[in-house]
Amino acid sequence: MVLVGLAYVAIGLGFAQLPGRGARLAAWAGSAIIYLLHIRYELKGERPAGVAALHTALAAALGACGLAVGATIHAVATATFRGAYGVALVAWPVLTGLPAFAVAWLIASLVARRG
Repeated sequence: MVLVGLAYVAIGLGFAQLPGRGARLAAWAGSAIIYLLHIRYELKGERPAGVAALHTALAAALGACGLAVGATIHAVATATFRGAYGVALVAWPVLTGLPAFAVAWLIASLVARRG
């Protein structure tokens, strides 16, 4: 789970260095692939759908927290820090983790029914 969270951070920070909208779309695509592979990995371990979804969502939330930390560090380094960055440290993981859980649970439940 931690490795997947770090992969999200690496993708987010790595693609943020590239110019253009295509880089953002590539980051989303890369993150989506990791997300789906994580769900698959969790289900191969014979975990129930809820546990697989929880592990997947926690990894996504960890990645969002890492990106919020990266954004905060960048803001401090460029003297553009505002109080909203403190809110982002909590908001980004929550706003990422909750939908990640719901979608992972739905996908894991559908896959479990088929298999």
